[in-house]
Amino acid sequence: MISECRAQASPTKDQDISCRSSSPEVSNSESRDTGAVLAIESSTVRAGVALMCGETVVVELTAEKPRIHSTWLLPAVLEAMKLGDVGPRDILCLVVSEGPGSFTGLRIGFATAQGLAVAWSKPVMPVSSFLVLSAGISMAGWKGGALLAASSSKDSAITALYLTDGRGGARELLEARDRSLECFLDEGAQRIPEFQAESGSPAKVLCLGDAAQALLEEWVRRRENSGQAWAKQFILVPADPYLALPRPGVLARIGRALFLQGKAVPPEKALPRYYRKSPARRSVTESRVSFERGAWEHGRDTRAGRDH
Repeated sequence: MISECRAQASPTKDQDISCRSSSPEVSNSESRDTGAVLAIESSTVRAGVALMCGETVVVELTAEKPRIHSTWLLPAVLEAMKLGDVGPRDILCLVVSEGPGSFTGLRIGFATAQGLAVAWSKPVMPVSSFLVLSAGISMAGWKGGALLAASSSKDSAITALYLTDGRGGARELLEARDRSLECFLDEGAQRIPEFQAESGSPAKVLCLGDAAQALLEEWVRRRENSGQAWAKQFILVPADPYLALPRPGVLARIGRALFLQGKAVPPEKALPRYYRKSPARRSVTESRVSFERGAWEHGRDTRAGRDH
């Protein structure tokens, strides 16, 4: 079931970070430098586990298949630790992708990370899935804009705009939130001048995330049918499939950097970010509203009948 195993999987070195940590599990600077970080990625169809020892990702396992997260992740964690020759005592913290992403995937990822963290008395470091995506393309050398889209619904998606420096750094220009694709393209177009070439030629903007195809289709539709000037200000380019979804190795790198800054939390305080209600909860809410409206209208009709 494990589709990929890589050694020495790090693209570039992390950004400069503070090596001070407030985590009680880390006893000295040497253990911080050499200890292992275990990362669990479950926000999309790509499930993944990575083990980072010191500054090197030594194991990265991924499987890209729907609805396997609940049965695949824990065996993959054990396999990664076996391949990396580490035990629970060597782990500094558990890193987990916090979203945006699949409701079910995020719940499974957090349940796995929290369960292990409690059993091993380790902290948890949640990391934004969008930060993982943008840092991944930046590590691979992409310098410029990136439109990120995830968890598309009938008429919207969780979207954000990032600017990357091609050296692993990424900065959020438009915050991640649930918005229509049309609105997102309009908002993004207003920020294009910040990274457009001085020559005035259209800026190439990378598009990635599990809703990237829907965003690309909306951009093509707007470009062909809209007379707006922004439609020709930039060219939307799909990311390479390898980097189009979050990679656990990148998640491990970012998580380790944040852990060393003292940002990890106890397992019970680690929570996913959903950005919108789950389909089941929306359905319950809509049913309740429909029921209450029907009850109110029935009561109104009954009162009107009595009045006559």
